[in-house]
Amino acid sequence: MEKQYLERIPFGKERRLNLGFGANCPICNAGRGRLHECGCQGEECPQCGNPLVNCCCECLAPWDKFPIVQAIEASFSNIDESLAAGAGVGNRRADAMSPTDKAAVLYFTNNAPPEVRKEINRGFVSLFPGLNPCGVNELGERLYSSFDIAEVLGIDHKEVVKTIRKLETEDYLNRR
Repeated sequence: MEKQYLERIPFGKERRLNLGFGANCPICNAGRGRLHECGCQGEECPQCGNPLVNCCCECLAPWDKFPIVQAIEASFSNIDESLAAGAGVGNRRADAMSPTDKAAVLYFTNNAPPEVRKEINRGFVSLFPGLNPCGVNELGERLYSSFDIAEVLGIDHKEVVKTIRKLETEDYLNRR
């Protein structure tokens, strides 16, 4: 069965967060009825109503959540900032992490010293022993089969393919 996702809430349609009644979000300047900038502290989670950047609900589609995580990651200027933002993240399950937690892990992983990155890679392999790269891209990043990803994560292959296709769309690439 395909998972159903909720839509992001545009500025002015919030149920709980009160950002005033102006024409624009006072944090990211999104116009009324427009989506907040990815990573805006004023965006509300469509499930629980709390600020989306700190919410652990897994109600957004991966293609909606990933640009939010990337925007938060881009706001960090050093590893210490990412560690402070993701304090305690090592004690939480992946499905109990907020976009800020995920951004902190992503920043740390991408910017850690080489010896630490080797340890991270070893940990990844031990967490997902059945997930073996089927290639490497021009940046040296490992590539994985959608079938292997679905099997290791225990989700329907169609859901993995749908997510990959959505992330590959020109719309997604233009938001990077």
